Amino acid sequence: MLILMLGLGLYLTLKTRFFQFRRLGASLKGAFSGGGTDGVSPFQASCTALAATLGTGNIVGVTGIIALCGGGVIFWMVVSAFLSMIIKFAEITLTMLYRKRVGGEFAGGPMYYIKYGLPPRFLPLAFIFSSFALIAVLGSGNMVQVNTLLTGINGILPEGNQNIRFYVNLLVAVFCAVSGAAILLGGAKRIGLFAERCVPFITLLYTALALAVIIPNISRLPSVFADIIKGAFNPKSVAGGGAATLLTVIRRGVSRGIFSNEAGLGTAPMAYANTVGKSPVKVGMMGIFEVFCDTVLVCTLTGIAVLSSGADIYGLSPAAAVFKVFESALGGIAVPLISLIICFFAYTAYIGWGVYAASVSGFLFGYKFSKAFTLIYCLTCILALFINNSAVWELSEALNGIMALPNLLAIFLLTPKVINEMGKEDI
Repeated sequence: MLILMLGLGLYLTLKTRFFQFRRLGASLKGAFSGGGTDGVSPFQASCTALAATLGTGNIVGVTGIIALCGGGVIFWMVVSAFLSMIIKFAEITLTMLYRKRVGGEFAGGPMYYIKYGLPPRFLPLAFIFSSFALIAVLGSGNMVQVNTLLTGINGILPEGNQNIRFYVNLLVAVFCAVSGAAILLGGAKRIGLFAERCVPFITLLYTALALAVIIPNISRLPSVFADIIKGAFNPKSVAGGGAATLLTVIRRGVSRGIFSNEAGLGTAPMAYANTVGKSPVKVGMMGIFEVFCDTVLVCTLTGIAVLSSGADIYGLSPAAAVFKVFESALGGIAVPLISLIICFFAYTAYIGWGVYAASVSGFLFGYKFSKAFTLIYCLTCILALFINNSAVWELSEALNGIMALPNLLAIFLLTPKVINEMGKEDI
């Protein structure tokens, strides 16, 4: 899967003449432009997609791979991010080209550009994508996120009676179900407003905490960047990289980069279907901003905080490593603060995946059923109290891989459409 995604990213980069590098500044500027009154702005759409991608993987996942392989993984993570940018640009552009108005709002995503952009013989791929996505949203989108949120809540609660903890968790799960239904059933505009208000706040809060680790250790930054470069090509030369081979460092870094932003998975484009006031290509450029924010900014910030802290995290579990890094600068308040951040990230991810739940169920069974499935999605929060999180993660990752295959093929086959659309724009 990694080879397919990197191959497609390189292919698109060459076909578009390094578009994501040439237009990175314009995509960052365009993300903050306004939208129409009947839909969501590009920034709201980006925040909705970021709600689903920004999460514990950006904190715990990045710290975990550094503990395993050293700082060289950050280099490969950023490299993969730039290849991911052009994939996400292409899939969002295709979504805007082939979206359809359903029930007063637009619907789009891989199932639509497969159905309407490719010959009829490819139609089964649209249903394969949607069917596996329907299951994945209940796993990685719902139960895993809510279970992670509950883990964060337990990190804040004092040790005590397990029955009290269970009832607190039950109350939180019910809150997620009720509040999620209120947001998701309110339509694209309400979801966009929620994402626009919450995602920047949480991102800035986490950025402030990461800087609280980095700034006191700013004198270490030259050696940190030197270790990142050296560790990317010779992991045995840096702390933590001695047990890792070069191939492992590359694979771990690329994997974290790709799966942190979900480029190629086919989920994020659904969040952009209701964006108005922009051309398909200019909306597609928001995907470049999204990957930059998720992987280049937040993941890299985590990595620099870990390496500059000087904390000995090698051999620790990812969660324990995170707490040790932030405790080095923030002391005892680090655990509740990071637990709270994890709760926020998990809740916004749960809302973001709820958008995808409505999109794929609407494609498979019709617009009216999508409302019913949204309620099912929200009620599934209660099941998060009883699941084995690691087992659901493994199942969800397998489903995500199956979802990505038809999407990657569709993007490859429809690349001429993307190139043709780019030729119409003054970009």
